Amino acid sequence: MEYSIKLDEKEKYCLHDSSVSNIEFINHKLIIHFKEGFWITDDNGKEVQQLNNCRTIYDFEIPEDEELNTLITTSYKNKEKEIPLIDFKKQLEAEVFEIGFEYKSSFRRGVLLIGSIGNLKCNIFIDYIELITYLADKMWKY
Repeated sequence: MEYSIKLDEKEKYCLHDSSVSNIEFINHKLIIHFKEGFWITDDNGKEVQQLNNCRTIYDFEIPEDEELNTLITTSYKNKEKEIPLIDFKKQLEAEVFEIGFEYKSSFRRGVLLIGSIGNLKCNIFIDYIELITYLADKMWKY
């Protein structure tokens, strides 16, 4: 089932405490696959139920004079570095990315995912988002 929203609309789902198993970038879409899926939330934002076999799709509208800014940074022992998506995907083959926090900015039209892969801390910043689509085998609205 499918549920799509614009970034500034109130959501019924959150990625907090979800486990990312793969990330793809295809035709101006960033697709995140979950081992343990996203959460259904109630009207107060409280997590109610975790879904399985999930994907989140971020659709972009990039201005002609700009490039997509999907910034992935990692830090280990207080040393931070930026890594390409292909390297991040290789790390996902060994371990999942555990999302600890998810922040959204309608002003920046962006999402910041903060979490870890093993002992490695990771931040994923995505901007120019036009639409977020949540997909799961069984969607349920609280």
